[in-house]
Amino acid sequence: MADEGKVLGSWVDLREGDSFGHVYQTVIDASKGIFVPRGVANGFQVLSDKVAYSYLVNDYWALELKPKYAFVNYADPTLGIKWENLEAAEVSEADKNHPLLKDVKPLSKEDL
Repeated sequence: MADEGKVLGSWVDLREGDSFGHVYQTVIDASKGIFVPRGVANGFQVLSDKVAYSYLVNDYWALELKPKYAFVNYADPTLGIKWENLEAAEVSEADKNHPLLKDVKPLSKEDL
């Protein structure tokens, strides 16, 4: 939920099965909240000058747990994600170096 301002939310299903690689996007503001299940990659882009973006997770992030997560490159053209003014966006080095979807191992039920 964006308590203040707006963000473009983008999600990619990285779970094993027919929905693997499916993308969902929507603009989030104070009127909208989204449930993101485990195994679905979560990305967002700020769309307003000021944003307070809140989200809940099922567990604390810890670097040693990183191998249990799946990641996908935000700019993979096969995903068709339409980011706004991507050339001017600030993107972390980690996000820039995530694999393309074709190189992602789908998360099995056991992985989740």
